[in-house]
Formats: sequence, structure tokens, C-alpha cells
Amino acid sequence: MNIEITIGVNIERLQQGMQALQKDLGAGLFAASIFGKNDGLELVTVGPPGVDVGAANALFNNIMNFVDEALIRSDISELGDYLILEQGSPEAPLLGVVACYGEYRWAHSWTSRRSRWASSSTSPFQGKSKP
Repeated sequence: MNIEITIGVNIERLQQGMQALQKDLGAGLFAASIFGKNDGLELVTVGPPGVDVGAANALFNNIMNFVDEALIRSDISELGDYLILEQGSPEAPLLGVVACYGEYRWAHSWTSRRSRWASSSTSPFQGKSKP
């Protein structure tokens, strides 16, 4: 299965927030790659298994402060395969989050075989299934 998340972002605002983001990344909790794609942005964030949920949420919130909107397109036919969290906020009217056990990724396109459906109104990682 494939999930496609198109993220519209204000690049200038995102760049202003990169110092804080890099500070989080410098702690060794995450490795992140950001690629410009057309008029949007491809953002992939991967955290190692067992990462602190509080740190993950802090980084997640830091990133989303600079994302204007995210639109989700998916060919998912069964809810048992992915975690998708839709969260309304001034910065992200529609937000898609994909979590695969210890790995947290936000991307235009991502395919996984080992994910479980979970949902939370407060955290994209709360209720995450373990392998």
C-alpha cells in the first residue's frame, strides 16, 4: 500500500525554524532529510526504535509549526495497516502522520508493510502498536 502526503509549506518560515529543528536533531534522536519538490516540500523524519515519546512529540510539533497544510491521498483499503492522524490547527488544517513501530515518517510517498492503525487526539505516537 502507498500513502501520499502533499505538504504545502512556507519555505521562508520553515528555514527560520530550522535552527531549532537542527538543535533537536543534534541530540541524536532523529535523522531528517528535507527535499524541495515542486512548490511543496518533502519532509522525511525517522526516529530509532525506543525513542522517547516526549522528544518525538516535541520534534513533531516543531516541524508542524512551519507547515501550512498537508493533504492526504491514500489507496488504503483496510485501516489495519497504517496510523493516520488528522489534526486541525491554524498551521496544519489537515495533517497526516505515518508511524511504523520505532520509525516516524512524514513524506510525500511512503510504503510500509509493518504498521498498525491507531488514533489519538493529543499525540501522533500515543496508542502506537508494538511489533
